[in-house]
Amino acid sequence: QGFQQRRVVPPINKCSYCDIKVDDLSDLLDDSLEPINLVHEDIPMKMAQALQVPCLSTRLINPENLGFEQSGQREPLTVRIRNILEEYPSVSDIFKELLQNADDAGGTECSFLIDMRRNMDIRENLLDPGMSVCHGPALWSFNDSGFADTDFVNITRLGGSVKRSEVDKVGKFGLGFNSVYHITDIPIILSREFMIMFDPNISHLEKHIRDKSNPGIKINWNKHQKRLRKFPNQFRPFVNVFNCNLPLTVEMPFSYSGTLFRLPFRTDEEAAISEISSVSYSTADIYSLVDEFSLCGHRLILFSQNVNTMYLKYLKLDEPDPSLAQNTIAIKKMLCSSKVVTTPMNILKEAAKLMKTLTSTRQLPSEAPRCACIVQIVVEEFLEPTPFFEDFAKFTWLICSCMDTGEALKLSLLESGQRLGLVPCGAISVLLSELEDNKWTIMTNNSAYGEVFCYLPLRIKTGLPVHINGCFAVSSNRKEIWKTDTKGRWNTVFMRHVIVQAYLEALMVLRDMVVNEELVDYIYYSVWPDPTLVHDDFAVIWQGLYEDIAKGRGSDLAEVFSDGTSWVSIKNIRFLDDALLKRPVVGPVAFKILLQYLKKADPLPLCAVQLPSWVKSGFEDDYLNPVRLVKLLQLGMIKDDISWEDLLERADSVKELSKSDHASACLRSSIILSLIDEKLKFRDHRTKDFAEKFQSISFLPFLKKPPGFCLPWNGSEYPPETMFPSKEVFSVEYQD
Repeated sequence: QGFQQRRVVPPINKCSYCDIKVDDLSDLLDDSLEPINLVHEDIPMKMAQALQVPCLSTRLINPENLGFEQSGQREPLTVRIRNILEEYPSVSDIFKELLQNADDAGGTECSFLIDMRRNMDIRENLLDPGMSVCHGPALWSFNDSGFADTDFVNITRLGGSVKRSEVDKVGKFGLGFNSVYHITDIPIILSREFMIMFDPNISHLEKHIRDKSNPGIKINWNKHQKRLRKFPNQFRPFVNVFNCNLPLTVEMPFSYSGTLFRLPFRTDEEAAISEISSVSYSTADIYSLVDEFSLCGHRLILFSQNVNTMYLKYLKLDEPDPSLAQNTIAIKKMLCSSKVVTTPMNILKEAAKLMKTLTSTRQLPSEAPRCACIVQIVVEEFLEPTPFFEDFAKFTWLICSCMDTGEALKLSLLESGQRLGLVPCGAISVLLSELEDNKWTIMTNNSAYGEVFCYLPLRIKTGLPVHINGCFAVSSNRKEIWKTDTKGRWNTVFMRHVIVQAYLEALMVLRDMVVNEELVDYIYYSVWPDPTLVHDDFAVIWQGLYEDIAKGRGSDLAEVFSDGTSWVSIKNIRFLDDALLKRPVVGPVAFKILLQYLKKADPLPLCAVQLPSWVKSGFEDDYLNPVRLVKLLQLGMIKDDISWEDLLERADSVKELSKSDHASACLRSSIILSLIDEKLKFRDHRTKDFAEKFQSISFLPFLKKPPGFCLPWNGSEYPPETMFPSKEVFSVEYQD
């Protein structure tokens, strides 16, 4: 009668020893699909373990063992993860990396929950006794896109990513995800019908991990639902977290629509033995995550391609129902209507399509993808003591995105570019301030605030008055851009041909907004880069922008200069020198006179504009480039030498200059003498003739009477500004 009376001697691998407390096992032991043979109760558990008899809990959940795939140098798994954490010193990177995963997967929402429940009443009858220590407070992450099959493979990769060949993705999923080990030793992932648990230390799921190289398990909730319900305490924390309803009581088809991460905070007990990190998380440390999230704020989704909503929720220690978690921070991105912006697009996907078409047809399309949109990001922070009191902030940005079909595209299509997953599309964003519906102005007090984004903020300042975004080649930890080898060359080409193009496009969109009366109080150079503020690593951006404004991209010059009424290109502007314009009384009057003169002087539509010195300096560097200097030399410009005739003319001008500015006359005289000295080093048959001419020109100052000199001094008889010819003066050695 029943299984207890049966006496059989099956092979060891067909047996199991009982390691769990379940009231009724008969329904499982009589399972016709896979009968379970328990070893005799007289056989000690330690003996069964020594004989490598599988435990009953492993037999019930029937997990698929998962290992980690390493690229590069082989090393112990825990050492590798520890090294990755050193590359990610900031805990806030966890939010960014999980957001990136959601955006790459096409999710529109990425939310987080800080769960303070300790779950002390459900710490028995778990998958493994080691799981009890990680059954307390945790960080949850949710996005509304399910895991693809490739994601299950990719998440096990350390130091490599299958996304690298997918040009419409921006993340290195395999490396970035492992930043979660900052706070946890055992991440758990639920998506579709699968649940994955990773235990690199092999201290939580030791019973179910036979091979240290495969320290993870994958559970199928549809295949083994009946058996998994024997461990309800293990899965009860998931119930009602972001609408998760695991079938813990009744048999029913299950598939979670989205992806849910549970990251139990590392406790003191875990930290004491962990080979990954010795950092544990106290209540104060957990609360600091709210500050980290708030610090990143709206910048997290500024350039996201799909995600437009984020929440940070908080579940109190004594609140058993996760559906009642309070909103702490809510971030939402929405589009603003405008007459001049285009329909927004996923620029990465469009670029990927174009590159795929180009690879097969070898023909460039007539137009490359580009778009301009105005987005408003609303950040709500719900403060204690009441959830009805909130801090509200709005940020409005003009975002201009484009793809280059020139040098950047060529480099990305090379074998090295394809291997690195380079994509020649990028964007810039300009901060606006909303005045009323469909009317904005430029935030003028935010100069040089710009940062680098690789679709997520990199915390790298540029010194630009705009944010720049794109597929920069960055270090594995995303803390700096590459400056050497192929990656460094890509960054230079990318900034010059993609970012500069997007920047110029933004200036023209701002112009059109002014024309359509959507942008008010706008000075044409408000968001132009100041060369003195831009960091050296990004100088190619301001240099390229000023060059394109001066020379044009293609055949047309951009009409980005304005006097407040009309818009013209650089060839139709006139301006006063800054030194004159800044003079309190004379400057404004001179500018008015210039305006009146230009209206009468030329039939061309000339425009008088103010050109600040820092804007002017941007064009000066472009003018003094080596190519232009070579052309000028070919046309007869003198370089490295000056003729005797010119020197003679300059010497003749010194006497007159001395009457109005004696100091400048002395400086000019000194320079002339230096140039004469240089010319005397070379043989020139005309030297003697010109020497005689110089002797009669008054361009030499005289030495004033030294202090304390008691004898008569001949120079005292002349005014200080008097200049003498060389034949009338003596060298200093004859002063006595």
